[in-house]
Amino acid sequence: MADVAQHLEAAYRSLDLELLGSLLHPEVRWSGLCNTSAQVLDWYRQGLAGGTRPTVESVEVDRDAVVLGITLSRPAEGARPAPAERLYQVFTVDNGEVIEIRGYPDRASALARP
Repeated sequence: MADVAQHLEAAYRSLDLELLGSLLHPEVRWSGLCNTSAQVLDWYRQGLAGGTRPTVESVEVDRDAVVLGITLSRPAEGARPAPAERLYQVFTVDNGEVIEIRGYPDRASALARP
């Protein structure tokens, strides 16, 4: 599990979608957004192309998952700077592959998941 955590952190820090893809089960589920690894990677590609950038603030292993604390920065909207958004992504792992991704607004709810 520590290896998966290290690789997820590295993928986010370096914006390496190939590395991220290597960690995903082909039928990974993401909170109703995506049902395959290809869809997840397309979602990330679109975000990066639009200027969204993640900054990893924390990484921890909790039970069968890796919890990343992330701050997302987005490009300014006209003259107004876009506020950064803090969130926690929980990557549930089975047999060394991410099988589910869920987002939470804070660490407490990420760790309190069922």
